Amino acid sequence: METTWNSAKSLFKDNYLQYKLTGESKYKIISDQALETMNKIVDLQTKKESPKQIHIDYLKEQDKYKGALLRQKPSSIIKESYSTKYIILGTLTILFFGLLVV
Repeated sequence: METTWNSAKSLFKDNYLQYKLTGESKYKIISDQALETMNKIVDLQTKKESPKQIHIDYLKEQDKYKGALLRQKPSSIIKESYSTKYIILGTLTILFFGLLVV
């Protein structure tokens, strides 16, 4: 039970921070699910239900959301870095040919 709680807490903290920094909805979805899992743990602790079932449900949810992340399109940050590389490469090429003329 403690490992499930710690995993959910870590996922919530990391993904909520990523969501606030990047604004991408995939991080918000994962942090919301981790928070929901933590709420389930608290509810089940008050009801004294089986911790094994909580852990199994948690792992199933994580598999579902990891699959959703893998199916998402790459972020626009990657595209921007490629365009920046091409701009720098083009500038250096122009400078190189300019120096050859002089």
